[in-house]
Amino acid sequence: MPGWEKIYESADGQSVNLRKALLESSGIAAVVVSKQDRSYLFGHLELFVHTDDYIRALQVIEQAEG
Repeated sequence: MPGWEKIYESADGQSVNLRKALLESSGIAAVVVSKQDRSYLFGHLELFVHTDDYIRALQVIEQAEG
């Protein structure tokens, strides 16, 4: 995805969506891309942010986790 950077990935949808909500509440647009098989629910989800917001997004996530 040109102009977007992957900031996080996990097989745990709750974890990905929690980070997405955190970023959006900080004014950072975020998109979740599913790489999961819908029938068997294996695989992972990827969280992307705009390239311009990447550093700030990392800081927001690190602050929340640390």
